[in-house]
Amino acid sequence: MCKERVRAEYPDAASAPLKITGSGASYHGLRVVVRGEFPTAPKPPATKTVQTPAAAECTFSDTTMTHLQWIAPEKLARQSSSDPDGSE
Repeated sequence: MCKERVRAEYPDAASAPLKITGSGASYHGLRVVVRGEFPTAPKPPATKTVQTPAAAECTFSDTTMTHLQWIAPEKLARQSSSDPDGSE
């Protein structure tokens, strides 16, 4: 459930697809962290595309997901921390 939500909430899917590389759950699965990476353009003088790490945390109450928050990269983490419930 968390992996699918992370893919759905990833804002740059059209231009830089997110590749899920792993996930891990805390005790009883109340917190799940999904890790991935996406391609970004190189910064000169580099010429090769760079894989940028990404991570998101899902929290659960019983079997219901209650929150999704980006942890990395910084630009996504700032967006999700400024609007944690999507109400802004």
